[in-house]
Amino acid sequence: MKTIGGLILGWFAGMFVACASIMFVTLFDLGFEQIGFPRAVLSYYLISLGICVAMLVLSNAARKHLKFMMFFVIAVVMVMAIGLGQAGGGGFTAGSDLYHADKLISEMIVMMARAAMYVIPGAMAALYTILAYNGVRDEPKQDERTLAG
Repeated sequence: MKTIGGLILGWFAGMFVACASIMFVTLFDLGFEQIGFPRAVLSYYLISLGICVAMLVLSNAARKHLKFMMFFVIAVVMVMAIGLGQAGGGGFTAGSDLYHADKLISEMIVMMARAAMYVIPGAMAALYTILAYNGVRDEPKQDERTLAG
């Protein structure tokens, strides 16, 4: 009985993860379309993310600064927020004062998301590369440890 219950719970958990993944990708894609990014920006983002993950895996010095990876999440959430705004429709009626304020705020959010998607990936890749390089440079060499000890 315990195994059957685990299978059923696992099935529901798998369905939840699949639905959440579909929603995540859909919102990200809607935000990407709304902003008007070319697909090269997505490639740039993913390559920079891969470089950062590689530096984190290979360098102890870079691993000490894992908290900076949160900037990648912030950039994705900004794009997803724009996708959520597009998917939800909503907004105010044209001609009202709130409509103009809503339009101004949405344009500011789009501008911030554009800046985040262009700046954050390259800056994080450069930061983690510099941290990894400084960590390798500051480590004592193998020969120095055996001669000193």
